[in-house]
Amino acid sequence: MEKLSRRDFLRLSATVAAGAVLASCQPAAPAAPAEKPAEKPAEKPAEKPAAPAEKVKVILSDWGGETYPKAWEEVGPRFLEANPSIEVEYQQQPDQWLEKLTAMYVAESPASPDIFAHCCDQAKRFYEAGQLMALNPYWDTMSSEDIKDFPTNVIPFWTDEPTGSLYAVPKYQGNLMVFVNIDHAKAQGMTDLPKKYDDHWTPDRYREVAMKMTKGEMGTAERQFGAWKYAWSDRNTPFLNSNGGHFVNPDDDTEDWLYKPEAQTVLEFWRVLRQDDHTMPGPVEVAGEVRGRNMFPVQKITTMEEGAWALREMSDTCKFAWDVVPTYSWPVKTTTLATTDGWSVWKKSKNPDAAWELLKFLMSPVFGTAIIKAHFLQPARLSLMDDYLKILRQEKPSLEKVNLEVLKEARERNLGYPMELYWNQPIAEEILKPVFQQVFGLGKAGVDAIAQACNELTERLRAEKAKKG
Repeated sequence: MEKLSRRDFLRLSATVAAGAVLASCQPAAPAAPAEKPAEKPAEKPAEKPAAPAEKVKVILSDWGGETYPKAWEEVGPRFLEANPSIEVEYQQQPDQWLEKLTAMYVAESPASPDIFAHCCDQAKRFYEAGQLMALNPYWDTMSSEDIKDFPTNVIPFWTDEPTGSLYAVPKYQGNLMVFVNIDHAKAQGMTDLPKKYDDHWTPDRYREVAMKMTKGEMGTAERQFGAWKYAWSDRNTPFLNSNGGHFVNPDDDTEDWLYKPEAQTVLEFWRVLRQDDHTMPGPVEVAGEVRGRNMFPVQKITTMEEGAWALREMSDTCKFAWDVVPTYSWPVKTTTLATTDGWSVWKKSKNPDAAWELLKFLMSPVFGTAIIKAHFLQPARLSLMDDYLKILRQEKPSLEKVNLEVLKEARERNLGYPMELYWNQPIAEEILKPVFQQVFGLGKAGVDAIAQACNELTERLRAEKAKKG
């Protein structure tokens, strides 16, 4: 993900394009000659049909790769047929698209996308820079049934609390799970894998599993790790929440709360897994950055914290039996991650009504089904979950025995919560990521180093916010 600050927006200058409108008139008919004998009135010429209304164009900017164009190519014509007055220019986001899109918006370029796809903290950064339209007047016209069909925990993520402005809507939503190598588990006599969230592993049980599944000498090619997770990621949020902890004060997004005991307990648990138990790979055991989605298919790790977005890749690459179980949780709250991939509309779109019509289509069951088929993406709509499971199993019969119902349960029980954002997420990552690397990646510091960084981060965020006024 490219990182971009509000200062980058303000450095760029605006340009405005202008156009001209042409008009024409028709001379009046001449008067009839005097004292001419009456004649049979001429037939009134047939009226010409009215010219078709001029089309309005909506520019749609979507993720790169093959998945999303495939979905648009399949169902986009249905939108165009139902909306003949709207033309859609479909674009894929290029490299460094955040910087390029920022420059276009600030310059008010006519080529600026009316709608763009995003994830994580990207929409908030554009909103803070004054570039996104408040969607409330449109969103409020949707039926209550439609609104209830979307994950209710995610909508507040895109709502500006002081103003109540909703600046993004869901594209799709993925929940987090734990992938398990069944062959390895059975070899160790493990047959009691949890199927539902009420039976989820406790942290202590998860640690036992990870230790039991870790085999081979450290530093050798035979080393097999029991578990894997991201050291720094939005995927860490649900585990903190399950113990009553937070990255950031829910009522003050300038105050870092990783120093609190509830958060420190979870952080220490992760440190133990990595640095004391050595059940998770890191720079000490393997060279370079470790990615679990590469190691799980080759059976170098037995359990992997990943989400619904990895299902297609795993079904294509794993040549052994595997399953998924609910994420482990502390006793305060049973939860999982709800990803925040969404759509937003440019504040200065020339055709906001047409953009909303397209946005409704992108949130519809039709497009939701198309992206399921294109890349097994978990839909945002709860009403599509049965179709989601059915489509996946039709496409990949190997998924018939995989506990995909855990995803449906998470949506039905509304267990998914989004990542927590600081007032300025890039600043938070600039300060915290190096400390996380020292603690979890290199093992050169304890979790108290993260607590100490909290004061620095809070002071920096508040100072920057004060400058903004």
